[in-house]
Amino acid sequence: MTISSESYKSGPYSGNDSTTVFSYGFKIYANTEIEVIKTATDGSETTLVLSTDYTVSGVGSDSGGDVTYPVTGSPLATGEKLTIRRVNPLTQLTDLRNQGAFFSENIEKAMDRLIMVVQQQQEKIDRMLRLPSSTTSSDLVIPDPESGKYLQWRADLTGLQNVEAFVAGAITVSSFGETLIDDPDASTALTTLGFGTAAQAFINDMDDGGSEWPFEYTPTFVSATSFTVATDVTAEFHANRRLKTQNTGGIVYSTIESSSYSAPNTTINVINDSGTLDSGISSAKLSILRADNESIPPDYKSVLQELTGTASFAVSAAWTTYGRTGSTAAVIWNELDNVPETAKWIEVSLYHEATNTGVIVTHTLYSRKGGSSLAVGAISKTSTVYSQVSSSTNTIAANSKLIKIPVNALDDDNLFELYCAGTFSGAVLTAVLSGWGY
Repeated sequence: MTISSESYKSGPYSGNDSTTVFSYGFKIYANTEIEVIKTATDGSETTLVLSTDYTVSGVGSDSGGDVTYPVTGSPLATGEKLTIRRVNPLTQLTDLRNQGAFFSENIEKAMDRLIMVVQQQQEKIDRMLRLPSSTTSSDLVIPDPESGKYLQWRADLTGLQNVEAFVAGAITVSSFGETLIDDPDASTALTTLGFGTAAQAFINDMDDGGSEWPFEYTPTFVSATSFTVATDVTAEFHANRRLKTQNTGGIVYSTIESSSYSAPNTTINVINDSGTLDSGISSAKLSILRADNESIPPDYKSVLQELTGTASFAVSAAWTTYGRTGSTAAVIWNELDNVPETAKWIEVSLYHEATNTGVIVTHTLYSRKGGSSLAVGAISKTSTVYSQVSSSTNTIAANSKLIKIPVNALDDDNLFELYCAGTFSGAVLTAVLSGWGY
């Protein structure tokens, strides 16, 4: 025969818990000329034993045959592999005598065996590390392996050498560096690096994909628009800061209206964008941006449209509702019809008029979103306090006070409510709607 195929290995075959017969596609002269290797799921390899682990058929066939594995026991499992390769003895047993009989079949068989050995060696060469064809290096030596060391090229590039993974004294480490290296976990390392609790919470929150809400607290339900948090956190829960809460009914986004501390808890009052807080509230997260941060433009700069509309209202020491045309509010202000549905607040310039000329009038104006149950005392931080000289010739320029009032959606009959406390007699409050925003 001739060796017209370069095939000398079959597989690897992947196990499936059922297959037991695996083919090979090359010729062998004896069943001992096959090596069967089993690869475990962890990558370790075991050379199997003929007759004990497997049997061979197809000996002498030019097209090969089959290996049956296992002889007994479970089939090759899922995740395991089986590789079959030809292994010829590295010997030459054909003896040609001078003037002896010449049998061409014997000569061809001996030559075939030589090619088989060459293929066998080539299979090993193909699995070795090799230098590129253009290299000028030669006679490179790899040292015997040593535990705990790694290979490194020698300075003269004549070969490889074993070196320590870390050589004492080779690197200078400061006491701070030693402390950092000795830290058992990331949290301790962040503390060593000077990151405070809030900063660490922010970093951890970034890992969860929520970096705009980095400061989380555990709330206790009070009402649909309020909750408490343990300890004094009024500095963090300041007016106008944004808030995200997790409730039984889902996530609710809000703006903080006010906060006050009475040991041992801080009470936080909020204006919800939509929805309400409920008794299942489990998380309260503050926005990364503080409302009092100087890098944030003042609220009035976010007004998207300026409006002009004046109305006069009798001041009262009671909550009074205000709404647009056609609403059921106690006071109808037609100019509110021009405020878009997407507005979250309106901006109003207020000034005071009274019949007693020359009287100093001081009063506090409270505002809240329509339908809010907050009492006057609960929103003292968002009230507007001002003093004015009353006369029959009051002007906006001289006595007006600019305030921002949270409002409901325009389809709500009660957009907002006002409460006026102080000294007044026959007073009239004049309001100019100057703008709106989100």
